[in-house]
Amino acid sequence: LLNVYDDVLYWMDDSDPAEGLEIGRKYGRVGRKELRDALIKKCKKHNVKYHNALVDGMNNTSEKSTVLCNDGFEASGRLVTLATGHNRELMQYESDETPFGWQ
Repeated sequence: LLNVYDDVLYWMDDSDPAEGLEIGRKYGRVGRKELRDALIKKCKKHNVKYHNALVDGMNNTSEKSTVLCNDGFEASGRLVTLATGHNRELMQYESDETPFGWQ
């Protein structure tokens, strides 16, 4: 973690007080590069292969999911975790409305 705060303030809309609302718990800020480097280091230690490409899409069935990469590479598995950050193009929603935020 780059920073740990005892509490933080947030604002949802114009009806919230100007000084903000407290989240009421500790909050940590993760360094994306540091987290990526640490995860890749652990993967290498345990012989996990890393493929450097962008994801173009996903094919999901009841038996497996296949990740389609922009270089033509495909990776299939029974458990695929989604770590898109703010890239919502790969997300499928149950309704037509896209959620405006998440944590």
